[in-house]
Amino acid sequence: MKDCATVLQDFNGGASVIALFVNQHQFFIDRSQLVTEEVAGDTEAWEKLADPDAEPVKVEPSLQSLIDEVKVVVQEESAIIRRAFPYYEQVLGKFLQRVFQQSIQQRLEMALEKANDISPLAFLRSLQSSRNYISALVDDLKSHGLTENPDPISAQTALVLDQQLEDLFVPYFVGSSYIEREKKTLEELYTSILFRFTTFHSRRKKAVTTFMASLSKSGTELLTSARDTYISRLESSEFSATHRRILLQVAGLRESNDVLRPTDVKLVEEDGLPSIAYAKRMLKWLAEGVGRSLELSITSETPKDMLALLSLLLSMMGEGYIEVCLDAALEAATSQESGKMEPDFAYLAAVRGAIGITNLMVMCINTLLIPLAAGSITVRKEMEKKTSLITVRIEEKVNAVERKTIDATLMWGTMPLGWKNCRLRTIVLSLSSSGTNLRQLLTDVALGLRSLLLEHFKRFSVNGPGGLMVTKDMTQYTNLLKSWDVDEQAKAPGGALDVLLEVGSLFVIGSEALRERVRGGTASAAGARSGSNTTGSTRNPGVTGSTEAGLSIQEVRAYVSRREDSNTPAMQNVLNFLVYFKNTTTEEKKKNKQDHS
Repeated sequence: MKDCATVLQDFNGGASVIALFVNQHQFFIDRSQLVTEEVAGDTEAWEKLADPDAEPVKVEPSLQSLIDEVKVVVQEESAIIRRAFPYYEQVLGKFLQRVFQQSIQQRLEMALEKANDISPLAFLRSLQSSRNYISALVDDLKSHGLTENPDPISAQTALVLDQQLEDLFVPYFVGSSYIEREKKTLEELYTSILFRFTTFHSRRKKAVTTFMASLSKSGTELLTSARDTYISRLESSEFSATHRRILLQVAGLRESNDVLRPTDVKLVEEDGLPSIAYAKRMLKWLAEGVGRSLELSITSETPKDMLALLSLLLSMMGEGYIEVCLDAALEAATSQESGKMEPDFAYLAAVRGAIGITNLMVMCINTLLIPLAAGSITVRKEMEKKTSLITVRIEEKVNAVERKTIDATLMWGTMPLGWKNCRLRTIVLSLSSSGTNLRQLLTDVALGLRSLLLEHFKRFSVNGPGGLMVTKDMTQYTNLLKSWDVDEQAKAPGGALDVLLEVGSLFVIGSEALRERVRGGTASAAGARSGSNTTGSTRNPGVTGSTEAGLSIQEVRAYVSRREDSNTPAMQNVLNFLVYFKNTTTEEKKKNKQDHS
């Protein structure tokens, strides 16, 4: 046969004998009908392929069977071709082209078409598994050596194999078609999982009355628009029955009618809260898409693909999920600024969830998306800028909620304080479960309440029995505030909170003891603090931001003058002594300053 092939090579380069050998090969005859058979497969396997939370199954069984047979046939035929043809590499190349371009390509197209009919995710997963399996076939054939076995495969044959593999999948990666499929699939899944959340907050939104309120609408409007588009597509024939069922399952809905009539969906408060579990699922789906993109897409396009996925993530999770939660929390906090009723901090649970989701999102971006864009400095900088902008915006909203929370607490605290001691513990327990920047928040509230108490007892006269009650109340307030998770410096012995104990004692100690205390410096330790208090809130005059302990001479005199016995000769002597002590201290400071100069 080799001699015949050598002779026939003189006629049109042996094309006729090569065509005869390839076309009449038993493999193509046996497989001609099998290749065109309809793709069936297990229904459960196809549904798993479409389920984003299920592990993707392996390559489609009929395609896998074909590829396994191709591997055996090509290896066997390589030995025959080597013996039968003097120009064996040319013959092997034609044989490989026929195998890939006819048998494998036809079956691949049918398998992918079937997957696409199931759902976009099923198509992408099937595309990935098919590419991996066919790529493994190419690697195995190269390792075998084919006509060069047991020696390494020739460069020409290796080039043919690589080219055939690439040609199989070129139609699926034209332009940005692939990454657009990934984005569309993720957007559908994100819209589904956030469906109840979006519906809840679209009902909550009130009429816009201010410019800032109009800005806060953007996140909700974004998700509402995506939801409306999603609903219109569900109504069409674009979605298969399996695809529609999977999306309804992700959305937590039992029937498609619930989606088509969102106003009739029964919702609970939890539907409006951010869910760490949902965020993890969303990031898991994103990570799967990123991994698939790295395997299938062209390396030079990776930075652009990562930018596209980042934009989707920031839009859906950042603006449409996290910021909507914070806008709702800010609205709830603002509504309680009047101080007419005890603050309800239930909205802080949403802030806690939003902060947790933000941390997860930023971690994913910094460890997964941005590093993969290292090949393009321009794209990487753009990704970092986008991430920074939304992170700053989220931080500003969290800070705004905390400021409103402190203001609402202290505004309520400006009402009569005597009956509130027991209620303060309830409030702090609510704050403690918020998970926000707790220590700083509680420290600000504690110092604010401390200042309110100090101002409160400057306004009312106190008699002897009342002084005992003030001392008792101040002790309870101090113990309560120190029981919170506040700054250690504030609750340490001699810290800012101990000033309350000092004030309480000013209403009960005798004149001589008071004189000795001033003379001993106990009450004058903070003379330098006189007049230096600053307000921590423009809505609550007298709320100080200072954390220094001790009382100034002026403050001691103010409290002593509120005692009912302040007009007695003994107490008048104390008050005069305080004036003298203040003047003496001032002169000593001036003298020390001059000496130092």
